[in-house]
Amino acid sequence: MKKIISQRVPFLINRNGIKLVIIDSIAALFRVEFSVKETSQRAKALRSFGAELHNLANQYGTCIVCVNQVSLLPYKNYFEVLVA
Repeated sequence: MKKIISQRVPFLINRNGIKLVIIDSIAALFRVEFSVKETSQRAKALRSFGAELHNLANQYGTCIVCVNQVSLLPYKNYFEVLVA
């Protein structure tokens, strides 16, 4: 993902004059890579990713919109993990 954000997206924005980038289900990318017990690491990675996107938006004068699916219980046994 970092390679796409740091290399491919800037190339496409420059080449095609893109003014709007929409990333759907942003957290899903991070949910797969981190376990339930790694929520602080996942949050840190997500913040870093957001900062990179913010820098790209400022650098290229484009708008980047990230949307996400919201769920009440992100994991099947969410409460059991909290209690354990």
